[in-house]
Amino acid sequence: MPATNWREVTFSRAHLRPNDGLDPDVLKMRVRTKQLAKTGELNNYAQALTLVATAEERQKKALEQLRKDELVRQEQEQRSLGEALKMREAHTIALWDHKKKLVSQHIEKKIEGFEERKQGQRDALMMAMNKEPMPPVKYSSVIRDDSIIEQKLARANNFDYAMRYNKSLAGQKKEEEARHEEEWLRSRQLRIDRLEEKLAQEEADMHDACGRERLRFEFQRQVAMETLHKNQRALTHDVSHALANEFAQRREVRKSLTAGKSQPKSYKSRQDTNATFYGRLMMERVGKGSLDVPSVCKMHWDIEDAPRFEDDGDGKKKKAQKRPQTS
Repeated sequence: MPATNWREVTFSRAHLRPNDGLDPDVLKMRVRTKQLAKTGELNNYAQALTLVATAEERQKKALEQLRKDELVRQEQEQRSLGEALKMREAHTIALWDHKKKLVSQHIEKKIEGFEERKQGQRDALMMAMNKEPMPPVKYSSVIRDDSIIEQKLARANNFDYAMRYNKSLAGQKKEEEARHEEEWLRSRQLRIDRLEEKLAQEEADMHDACGRERLRFEFQRQVAMETLHKNQRALTHDVSHALANEFAQRREVRKSLTAGKSQPKSYKSRQDTNATFYGRLMMERVGKGSLDVPSVCKMHWDIEDAPRFEDDGDGKKKKAQKRPQTS
């Protein structure tokens, strides 16, 4: 069963290449050697000895070429893995930068909304106080008693004493009216001060909540980046181990129509799951769908759209990525 793409065939699967990845003349030389050995002639023995040496030399060169091809493939896989990891890290950084921008916008909107609400409460309080007239003055008992005496003197035609009481009461009334107005203004200012104190406390709580939100986001970003780097180190180690173990793997048996059920087989899915191909596979997965083609209309009108990332929603279920096989 010849391989459809020999670049996807590792050292342990060299038999999937045409002629098992070996020199096709080696088998003919070995058959010829057996034929010459059966003749029993000295000249044929010498010719068979030459054929054996040539076959071994050509087989050794073919195996060395297979090993060189595998080393070249592994080097390409490691380069692809490094590029894919860089792309994934850049994608992750861009994702968290976008999330940081969203968090900053959310905090700015929260602050703007609080400022509008604060100004609205101030305006509402001023409108309510402007609608409230100053309450009438409640004079003291001394003024009330003197007023009664003044009225009695006026009814008794004792206008001289009534005028004296009237002048005395006028000064006292002005003092109490001024004191009443001052207390009324003080009560209005007290209501304003209480509102400002309440708003100042709410503003401090709001800024504290915004600070906690920023700290929580920075902590989540730091944990995400540390997890990414840890996964990258583990993935690089697994791939390096799989590549080094490729030369010690047992050769798989070629599929055949007459193979028994217990005979090992070469599965087609191995190049899609094995860690020795993970560099190319990850390059395809990272590059797939990572760039969005902008709309022609948006390009014409210079309309910027928010970037879209994979698995960036909170409510979306993230698909569990299968860990590559190292054997």
